Amino acid sequence: MPPAKKKQKAQYYTIVFEKYMDIVSDVDKTYYILSDKLKEMISSTKIEDWYDSEIPEFLETFLLTVSYRVFLDDKINNPTEQEVEVIVKNNIKDVLFTKEELEVMQQLYLTLESRKVALLQNYNFSCFIN
Repeated sequence: MPPAKKKQKAQYYTIVFEKYMDIVSDVDKTYYILSDKLKEMISSTKIEDWYDSEIPEFLETFLLTVSYRVFLDDKINNPTEQEVEVIVKNNIKDVLFTKEELEVMQQLYLTLESRKVALLQNYNFSCFIN
């Protein structure tokens, strides 16, 4: 009988809590900017004209922002048992991420930023926070 494999512990990286909250704040601001713009556009556009308007592009960007918010909220509000163990054992005050989670976060960030640039270029609408 082969020896039992040990469960490999995940390698974690940290993001300083304050920086994490800055990211959350920026995503929230983008969410509200897009939400307000969509409300305005939807209320002033006939439903049969939505498809040929800028609404689909704004909606896709808004939905990406929602996905990013859910990811960030989930990360801080639903740590795994292993993460809690590492946090408590090492008295960590920052937010833990696996390499894979950092890659997902980076992809969400880059995709959202490219969509924001497209909205600026195509519609002269800025979601960028100063």
